[in-house]
Amino acid sequence: LQDNERAVLIGTQSYGKGSVQSVTALFGGSGLKLTISLYYTPDGRSIQNRGISPDLTVADGVFEQPLITVLRESELENTLENPTEEEVDPLDDIQDRQLRFALQQLRALDVLLRQH
Repeated sequence: LQDNERAVLIGTQSYGKGSVQSVTALFGGSGLKLTISLYYTPDGRSIQNRGISPDLTVADGVFEQPLITVLRESELENTLENPTEEEVDPLDDIQDRQLRFALQQLRALDVLLRQH
């Protein structure tokens, strides 16, 4: 997808396993491992021991508790209610960093495309 410019890769560097091995059993319980093929991208790049580099790097994992708590007015006592319907951002519930980042990028692209 990256080589053919069909997608923007978001995430972390991939592992770099770019070879296929075959194990043949030998006498006495030992074996022989042979590398029988290598993986290449459509542009001819080997991924062996290198992996695929994303276009946009985002640390993997889920969001952790923040070091400080940010207080919002809605959490205080005796505040005015908002007379309009409350807007909920569906991205707030997504804990996967990479997925949330990708969706934010798509949202930003949509805004840019509507402006032009």
